[in-house]
Parts: sequence; structure tokens; C-alpha cells
Amino acid sequence: MPTDAACRTVFDGVQIVLIRHAADRFRVWCSFADHVWGRLRAASREIELGI
Repeated sequence: MPTDAACRTVFDGVQIVLIRHAADRFRVWCSFADHVWGRLRAASREIELGI
């Protein structure tokens, strides 16, 4: 996804808008932000552990 682009998708059953501000900076907009943030944190822990 190019910088300064946005896309709408479904993540864990919740519709979100993902906005890429820079190569290493994203923003997630949704009404269920706490839910999505929790799922992303869980996924990052799994990746860190190599699960």
C-alpha cells in the first residue's frame, strides 16, 4: 500500500479503515478501535514469539 493511501477492510469481523502515513507509520480508524488494537497486540506477541 503506497504512502498517503487508505483502504477499508474487515479485521477479525470488524470493518476498519487503514491509513498509511509513512513507510513505518499507520493509523487505524474504526468505531471498534479498542477491539482491533487488542487483536493487533495479540498478533504482534505471537509473531515476536514465532508462533
